[in-house]
Amino acid sequence: MPSEFFYCPKCNWRSRKSDKAYVMGEILQGDADSMMLGDAGASGETVTCPRCHSPIDAQRLLKGEYDGKRYAGHNTLALGSGIVAWAVACYALHAPWWGGLIAGIVIAYGVDEIFLRPIRRRGASQQS
Repeated sequence: MPSEFFYCPKCNWRSRKSDKAYVMGEILQGDADSMMLGDAGASGETVTCPRCHSPIDAQRLLKGEYDGKRYAGHNTLALGSGIVAWAVACYALHAPWWGGLIAGIVIAYGVDEIFLRPIRRRGASQQS
């Protein structure tokens, strides 16, 4: 079953698919032999990203190649690093719990921005 969200291959912006694109994606992934939509099926070759305005291939979008299943492990890495930072700040540095929480949030955000976002962008550009 396809995701109702997709990620732009250039800027990794998360967008919601239209109802028509979601249904057509379900039909394509369900091994349908043919599909008759008449004029309602006539769509453009590309979709425009709402953030960076780059063209996105509509056929690959319908096939689910830009769905959000690709980067599930990266969020876990950022969350884990934030929890470790919280524990170190609270127990090793004897900071109050709220200081550890702030340190954990800052570290998790930094890990995501510095290390993981370039990996996601590289992976998205390699798939396009």
